[in-house]
Amino acid sequence: MKVLLIGGFLEYSFEIERPSALSR
Repeated sequence: MKVLLIGGFLEYSFEIERPSALSR
């Protein structure tokens, strides 16, 4: 279950770090 938490956290952090990348 920890893997899911870590994966979600990384995804969230990545989205905030590069919102423009996902926006396009």
